[in-house]
Amino acid sequence: MEQGSILQQRLFWATIELVAVTVLLSAITLGGCNLLLGLQLAAATSALPFCLVLVMMCFALYKALNGEAMPMRATDAKCA
Repeated sequence: MEQGSILQQRLFWATIELVAVTVLLSAITLGGCNLLLGLQLAAATSALPFCLVLVMMCFALYKALNGEAMPMRATDAKCA
């Protein structure tokens, strides 16, 4: 990797973290003395993207398992 691209990547992630911290701190200060509400909001906000990834993975697994053919046994063939 080039030195410039590493610097750009670090700046990008530092900016993203700065924005996230700013939003979370402003949510906490808007709640007044209810800091627990702000922490709960932060936890729920950070967990939402991971939840969406898990739902997509479950759908992909379901789709893959449905597409897989299951071999029939001799006992199953008699019943069918």
